[in-house]
Amino acid sequence: MTAGLGFASVGGATVAAAQVGEFPSYHWCPGDFWRPEWGFNFDWNTCHDDHHRDGDGNNRNNDFWG
Repeated sequence: MTAGLGFASVGGATVAAAQVGEFPSYHWCPGDFWRPEWGFNFDWNTCHDDHHRDGDGNNRNNDFWG
C-alpha cells in the first residue's frame, strides 16, 4: 500500500512540472528567410524567436510581447 501511494504522488508531481509556458513559434536569424505567416519581425538585426532576442541573455526589457 505504501509503494502505491508513493508512485501516485510522483505521478502528480510529474504532471505539474510538465506544464511549461508557451513554446516559440519560430527562431530566426539575420540572413534567414522570414515567413510572412510569422507576422511582424520586431528586430531585423538580431537572432530571436517570436518573443525574445538571443543576444541579451535573461534581460527581457526589450523583448516583444505583442
